[in-house]
Formats: sequence, structure tokens, C-alpha cells
Amino acid sequence: MAWIIQLHNAFPNKIFLLFISIVIPTTVEYTTGIIMRKYFNKDYWDYFNERYNYKGIICLRFSIAWTIISILTIEFLQPFLIIRIYSIVKPIWPILAILLIILLTFDEVYTLIKFKNKGQINLK
Repeated sequence: MAWIIQLHNAFPNKIFLLFISIVIPTTVEYTTGIIMRKYFNKDYWDYFNERYNYKGIICLRFSIAWTIISILTIEFLQPFLIIRIYSIVKPIWPILAILLIILLTFDEVYTLIKFKNKGQINLK
């Protein structure tokens, strides 16, 4: 979805949005399906019984569904959430940013200590 948002922001055209809303989700679904089959021997979804399927991994019906969901998300949900979240976060952002940096630093140090104690890394 982030790719669609970024591309739509760069090229705000309805036809282009339709195109990337078809191509990106279908490509992600196909790639994920191939990886799941190859590395995990799993099929988490099976479109063999669907019309116009390809290798049972993608099909026209679900590509259309992903396209509609993507367009609705980009056109309506994402702008609404951005406005809501921005209005909540903007007043507290300076404090929140400092807290996040402190938490990330603490997590990094804690992780390095754990790895060192397990002998997985050598801190010299």
C-alpha cells in the first residue's frame, strides 16, 4: 500500500491509480504465493477452482477485489486517517520523538547485551 500511496502522490492521475492498484497488489500476492510454496511448502490460498487463475496463486476475481480495496483506501481512508492522526500527534510530536529515540536506543543496547551474553556477537 505504501508503494501505491507514494506513486499516487508523485503522479496524481486516476488512470495511473487504477493501473498501479491492479499491478502492485496482484504482484505482491503472486510473489508471496511463490515464496510460500517454494520455501515453506504451503499454499495459504488456493485459486485453482477460480476462473482466470494463474498457477492457483492469483486470479482475476481477487485482483479486482484488491484493486477496489486499494482505490478506496487511497482515495478515502488514507486521507481521513492522515488528518486524524496528524491532528492528534502534532501537539505532542517533540516529546513523542524524544521518547521513541530513547526507547529505540534502550532496545538496541538491550539486544546487543543479550546477544553478547549468548555468545552470538563479540563486542570489542
